[in-house]
Amino acid sequence: MLILHTVLIFTGSTAQEANEEQHIPENRALTPSDNYEKYVRQTLGTFDDVISETALNLYPSTVISPDYQINTMISDLRTICPTDYMTLIASSAFTSNVYRYVATFATSQPSSPFGSSFKSHYAFHGVDSFAFFGTFDKLVNPPSKTEIRFQNTFREEIMSFVKNGRPKSSDWKPYPASTALVSEVTNVTSGYHTAECNFWLRNGFFSYAWIN
Repeated sequence: MLILHTVLIFTGSTAQEANEEQHIPENRALTPSDNYEKYVRQTLGTFDDVISETALNLYPSTVISPDYQINTMISDLRTICPTDYMTLIASSAFTSNVYRYVATFATSQPSSPFGSSFKSHYAFHGVDSFAFFGTFDKLVNPPSKTEIRFQNTFREEIMSFVKNGRPKSSDWKPYPASTALVSEVTNVTSGYHTAECNFWLRNGFFSYAWIN
């Protein structure tokens, strides 16, 4: 195996990267849960009925909301699980430490981060960048205490990594030993959506990853 000696690596995603548009067409003849299940079966059923039914079991409409689940499902499939895989490869190839985080913070009110009319309700793509650059006032003016707490927490973790080669949270270990869930506070876990990512990657969905 080629072993590379290089700089430390810090990879990040947001929990609902896909929360930039409405994914499920509105259907007033169905309940939100039924509409969600119909949409998943129509889209993933083109691969295999087992795929769509397993996905519905992994992302049940009764947890938070169908809208939350479809955004989480798409984000896992398209960005989080592929990034996990690439981070694992990096951690194997580099002698230096590799750290992994998922930003789970949702702004205190629905916002349009990229100027569209759509309002994001969850941890949308780029919410970590707004925290790092201190630009939450572009979304929520003035930023609430929750935005400020997330901003401070995220910056502290990043700046510690830049200065010391490791995040501020002492229990945040190099990947794959841990993944940090960063919001107003940092919670370190042994793995984020491990079962979900095993399912997507083992069934060949890495090729559907978004490059961002």
